[in-house]
Amino acid sequence: MSLGDLSRMQDRYAEATKFYQQALPIYQQVGNRLSEANSLLNLGDVALQQTHLAEAGKFYQQALPIYRQVGSRIGIGNCALRLGDVALQQARYTDAEQLYRQALTIYCQIGDRLGEVNCVLSLGHVAVQLARVGEAEKLYQQALLILRQIGNRVGEADCLQRLGDVALVQSRYAEAELLYQQALCIFRQIGYRLGEANCLKSLGDAARLQARYEDAETSYQQALTTYHKIGHRLGEANCAIALGDVARLRGSHTEASQLYQRALLVYRQIGNPRGEANCLASMAKLATLQHNPNLAREAADLAATIYATIGLTAQAQQVRDEFTQSQP
Repeated sequence: MSLGDLSRMQDRYAEATKFYQQALPIYQQVGNRLSEANSLLNLGDVALQQTHLAEAGKFYQQALPIYRQVGSRIGIGNCALRLGDVALQQARYTDAEQLYRQALTIYCQIGDRLGEVNCVLSLGHVAVQLARVGEAEKLYQQALLILRQIGNRVGEADCLQRLGDVALVQSRYAEAELLYQQALCIFRQIGYRLGEANCLKSLGDAARLQARYEDAETSYQQALTTYHKIGHRLGEANCAIALGDVARLRGSHTEASQLYQRALLVYRQIGNPRGEANCLASMAKLATLQHNPNLAREAADLAATIYATIGLTAQAQQVRDEFTQSQP
């Protein structure tokens, strides 16, 4: 189990999975139910870090009843939190919010401040996805205060990045970039490569929105390389679509199309409907520029349908409006 933990911290996910799978049957044989549940939770965490969402959810669902049987409230809270993470990535925002609030109640009752702050952060993520930006900023500020009090550097950096995202949505570009740089510095100091890649991707977004396309492309490529090395497929897909957007804005339509197709394939493979819809919306814009109205209509309609299905009605209407306005 400890060897698995060490491998996971070093982003060696296949190796971590192997160790956890070796530990699991031994715990089952000797009847150590708590450690059995912990093994399942760890296997779920490895799957989640690789964006294998269905697999992660199955592990957490197996661990949850064991934690209940042995009376481990922190285990129950951890499972609720992780199942919320799965729901969030699957764009099931109502489910995610409910699970995070269940976990938050448990963590507050048992005095687990790290669990508490993780729930507050996660509720902020849900608020961002639902465009409740002011609520998200308050939650992130609340989380940042707790994280600094308990000296959690990873959480502090993640929170700074999330505050950068809020600033970016509100077009406060200089503030966003400063927050991303602060987070990036911490992630590099502690050697957390996923956090580093996320910050590089965010810096690329900030540069792209300011039409600094060369800077954006450099940041995206750096992030993509790191995501690929650690096996984070969602990050790879997000970078591919971002690079596609840059190529489209620079008039490199063939390159943009290839990048969008690459991202779309990954989103569908990992079951990320919001990413799929984002990609289709970008493909509709590209098809319009290429004077292919039939393809543009097909991509836009499919994107709007997916947005509506996962409850993002504003995004669905926006795609329909943009498409209508772009047609002759």
